[in-house]
Amino acid sequence: MDGLHITIRQLEYFLAVVDHGSMNAAAEACHVTQANISNAIAALEKDIGTQLILRGKGQRSVPTPAGERYAQRVRGVLTAMVEAHQEAKSAGDRLRGPLKIGGMQTTFVLYFPDIAAHFVQHHPEVELSFSETNPRGLEDAVAQGKLDAALVLGQQRTRADLEVEVVGRVRLKAVLPEGHPLAAEDRVSIKDLALTPMIMLDPPEVQRPFVQKAQGLGVDITPTWRFTSWEAIRSFVRRGLGVAVSNIAPPEALETGQGDGVPAQQRVYDGLVYRPLQEEVFQNTIDVVYRKTQFPQEKIAELIRIAKKIGSEAF
Repeated sequence: MDGLHITIRQLEYFLAVVDHGSMNAAAEACHVTQANISNAIAALEKDIGTQLILRGKGQRSVPTPAGERYAQRVRGVLTAMVEAHQEAKSAGDRLRGPLKIGGMQTTFVLYFPDIAAHFVQHHPEVELSFSETNPRGLEDAVAQGKLDAALVLGQQRTRADLEVEVVGRVRLKAVLPEGHPLAAEDRVSIKDLALTPMIMLDPPEVQRPFVQKAQGLGVDITPTWRFTSWEAIRSFVRRGLGVAVSNIAPPEALETGQGDGVPAQQRVYDGLVYRPLQEEVFQNTIDVVYRKTQFPQEKIAELIRIAKKIGSEAF
């Protein structure tokens, strides 16, 4: 590679500026001085022969179009280097090194506690970390190498350049306060549910399939309250202020055969009862998305294996 004088450190500093939006923020993230960052970027631009970063007002720094393209390629190169390094360090069947997993609220509640417990107990040398954001952000982070894998809802996937493994399936459930008349039903109809004040997620697009299904049944759903947090929705339902629908339900709330004489439809979890809807609104999947590389991906394979086990047991 004659004439190539760049270093890995320069590339890392460049990506830090792209990710953090300023030289100062990049310096703080990399634990170096701003001069170190500025000098590295200047040397990189001189070697390449083109401007990669625009220094704007208010200390803002943004990539040029050439810088954006370069950042995408550099991210892939550095990710491949890390994967090769971790693979070389692996010994036998032992799993070790970082495993960065992303998800949204649904997958955090349903999967991540058990995934974390499994890796802590069986693979303590794996450095597990989690990140939560929206579905498109998760896919982009995986494609860019910021995450090793992400658990997303199948109907919300948009990228076709990632590997996909289905690990579970979810269905909408009615969320009712303890003692609600519908809690004794095996399944709850949307028409009956709509007779009670509804509490729904914001933005409205999140639960559009449910609203459209109700409209097809001649039921107009006008929520009494909307919240961006499921915890807020559950707290209002728990106080008897309305009902909700959710694809999140603690496994304990759905378990049967516990030998305590409590029918499944009357089982209460944290003041709430979860009942399946009578009508099929949609069937969705929980998918693991990850990049395909030339290196073995034992940690990803183990993540998929345990996620499938969780999915088969819980829902």
